[in-house]
Amino acid sequence: MLKLRSPEEMQCGLDVGYQICMAQSKLFVYAIEQDYDDDDFIQQYMNSEFCNKKMDAPYSWFQLMNAAYNMSYLLDEIDPIKSNMHYDLDTIAWVGWMYRYIQLRLEIPSREIYKILPLSDMLLYYKGMRTEDAEYFIEHIQKKFER
Repeated sequence: MLKLRSPEEMQCGLDVGYQICMAQSKLFVYAIEQDYDDDDFIQQYMNSEFCNKKMDAPYSWFQLMNAAYNMSYLLDEIDPIKSNMHYDLDTIAWVGWMYRYIQLRLEIPSREIYKILPLSDMLLYYKGMRTEDAEYFIEHIQKKFER
């Protein structure tokens, strides 16, 4: 099983880590507000070089930038389709937050996380985990990331 860093051991620290998670959460919500297809946007984002090089990096100023700014860079690389049918914004916000928290705690690339936990799985977890502490969720899913 992959070693799970404690929150205090995260390279960015816990407080900054939470801010990074919130920035990604806001990016996911912003994408939906711009009518990008939820599934398509999240898949392209999680597999993008922008996510790999800027958001997964130990330190990057993009990690704390506002959603519109990051989207302007991201759209140079990806071309998500438009859709006016969306999941609930709270759901998408939770998914964005948790994807980033998983990446910070396990220190593995977002594209690998998405491969193991695609959006469809995260939506199923949301139903039971949205009211649980992030620590409970991360410990629950850690076994999925065996190497």
